[in-house]
Amino acid sequence: MNFQPRKPSPTTVANWLTHVQNLSFTYPEVGRSRQIVQPTLPMQGYQQFHLRVPIGQGAALYEQAREAFIAWRMFDLHWVHLCLPPDPWQEGSSLIVLGRSLGLWWPNASRIIYTLNEQTPHLRRLGFAYGTLTGNMARGEERFLLEWDPEKETTYYDFYSFSCPNGLLSHLGAFHLRQLQERFMRESAQSLIRGIGGTTT
Repeated sequence: MNFQPRKPSPTTVANWLTHVQNLSFTYPEVGRSRQIVQPTLPMQGYQQFHLRVPIGQGAALYEQAREAFIAWRMFDLHWVHLCLPPDPWQEGSSLIVLGRSLGLWWPNASRIIYTLNEQTPHLRRLGFAYGTLTGNMARGEERFLLEWDPEKETTYYDFYSFSCPNGLLSHLGAFHLRQLQERFMRESAQSLIRGIGGTTT
């Protein structure tokens, strides 16, 4: 884990992105989030987080939300910086999420496991999930979904993750890590809403 007092330079990030392509997943349940539609059952050894919120009404808003989602606007947070490869929506692409807390920046490497782009008369769904790689503070998976319900004319943002601390340092700071994960879950929804010109409370 590489903690830094200053935000890493673009050159450093580019080198990291090259390096993480060869890293391995840090947990055995790769892709499990694809099967978990309603995350109500416990997963042994993991903390689960789930948030599903309506973000607006109407078909036009869904299209705006879709554009913001594709542009990763849910990561537009002052304490988070997303470092993407040239083709981030390609399954198997690796990325880095830079987090900042307690005055330090640290990189968290992950890899896109699957993407979703479903369109039926009853549901439209766009999404992806990534899993943690070697060196990440946590072990586990995060899934992001944008869903449009034509019957209710409502767009939903759905976030789900399962994770546990990775390494001694992360275990010692498990409570703080859990707080950061909960904070990201909430603020990612608010950021997406801002990205489509909405307001948050």
